Amino acid sequence: MSRPVSGPAALAQRADFDDLADMPARRIAASPAGWGELGALMDLAVTQIPALAAAGPVVERVRSHDRDAIWAFRRNGEVVGAYAMLHLNATGLRRLMSGSFDAADPSLAWLATPRQPVAAIYKWAVVAPRLAAEGIRLVSRHLRGPRYATANLYARATTPAATKLMLNIGFEAMPEIDPLLLGYVRQANRTRRILAA
Repeated sequence: MSRPVSGPAALAQRADFDDLADMPARRIAASPAGWGELGALMDLAVTQIPALAAAGPVVERVRSHDRDAIWAFRRNGEVVGAYAMLHLNATGLRRLMSGSFDAADPSLAWLATPRQPVAAIYKWAVVAPRLAAEGIRLVSRHLRGPRYATANLYARATTPAATKLMLNIGFEAMPEIDPLLLGYVRQANRTRRILAA
């Protein structure tokens, strides 16, 4: 009997982002980041993604707009990873699809407020080394909620490893919009498409 694979190796196997919600996450806790955690999250993110060094004020602005946008992964109370999302409204989705979306400094006019429906989710930055990768399962579980369940996911892959990981969880390239853009159609939307056919 083979042992179940955990950590990044489990995510690297072919899966579906929505199905990650059903996988266990026993060693990692995840929830929206508190204000006091933003500094630790930025420090961790910069070690993995140096280009984020100047992003602190933008992250704070997005977190002020919607506290659900920035998640912290914790192990034994210590921040070990992060998942940052931009919850796009219809305007933000149109800009993304037209190639005129600035992910480095997104306008709040493109982001859904906590009381608005989310038209799409832009995966802004993910830092999940080793065991912290379990936190992605908890984000997937959270994104099954009513506000998010039909919001397709988008991301720009900045490294070959990130591209491979996203392709292995159901994202597909969207070169007609942006050579680096990947998109993921939520399972709820696939079901609707089949029923409409």
